[in-house]
Amino acid sequence: MDTGHFKRPNKYTERPRRVRGGVRLDAKGFPERLSPLAQRFLAILAPMGAPEAWVEGMEYASKGQTRQLTIEPGKIVASVQGRRFRAYRTTIQTKPLTTEQWETAIRIMVEQALFSAKLLAGEWPPNTEEVLASAGMELLPPSPAAWQASCECDDPADWCKHACAAAYLIAEIIDEDPLTLFTIRGMASDDLIERLRQRREATSGAEDGRPRSGVARRAFPGADDRAAQPLEACIDRFWDAGPEFVLVETPIRRPEVRHPLLRRLGPTPFEEGRFPLVGLLATCYEAISEATLRDAQRSAEAAADTQKTLSEQSADAHLSADQPKHEIPVE
Repeated sequence: MDTGHFKRPNKYTERPRRVRGGVRLDAKGFPERLSPLAQRFLAILAPMGAPEAWVEGMEYASKGQTRQLTIEPGKIVASVQGRRFRAYRTTIQTKPLTTEQWETAIRIMVEQALFSAKLLAGEWPPNTEEVLASAGMELLPPSPAAWQASCECDDPADWCKHACAAAYLIAEIIDEDPLTLFTIRGMASDDLIERLRQRREATSGAEDGRPRSGVARRAFPGADDRAAQPLEACIDRFWDAGPEFVLVETPIRRPEVRHPLLRRLGPTPFEEGRFPLVGLLATCYEAISEATLRDAQRSAEAAADTQKTLSEQSADAHLSADQPKHEIPVE
């Protein structure tokens, strides 16, 4: 019986095994095109790896040899495919901030209204590091020794080409989403923003003496300030939407980063699969997004027409009310 088709591939190949759908670095203009924060991240790590490791790491990153990249509190885990049959597990770690330090940081952030407002809006305040430094904390540890790397490969150096490839990819992520640094330092950015929101609501509630529910509620002018009818008076039309319903704004816009969910999830976990699942999902998301944007545009146009009609009706009603009434004399 010929068992040649069932033999396990050689443990190592001459060149890195090709990866389909891997996390790929856009090497054009790199690293000059990165933000100063992302460039400083790479500059801090540069002394940790040999020059040839960084060169090979750039090649790995630009070819998409990283199967998966995960950012956890205090740790970055990458699955980098090399010449071995299985990908190498590569880890980059730094000491996370303590719970007490995060509590202090959140308190300072809340005290600065403009700063916390930008974070709550998903923006990166340019003075973030200065704010944390005022509390004696460093968001981006400047010492290279504060960043440790480990890899399953045979390279005796901790900062091998696989770790360097992961570092390049992290720098690009920091460039696109600086809030990632919060996760690296120990607290997921979503958790931080939620705690900021709760703390701000609690603080504002204490200032004006009114309790806050902690639930964000959007106000709709013309609707919230209108006296509500008793339920008994409108029970027959309770579920009917009035003409003003289309005026409720539901802003829909393109994400600043294409396919943010797919980028966060990384490549497909089926390492040996050949089906381009990520590419197919990206195509589906694009089609759904375009259809949604077209529907939103039509809804906006319909709302504008309705607003115009309501305004004209209101103007006609006021005009009729202002016109003098002529009485017919009775003989």
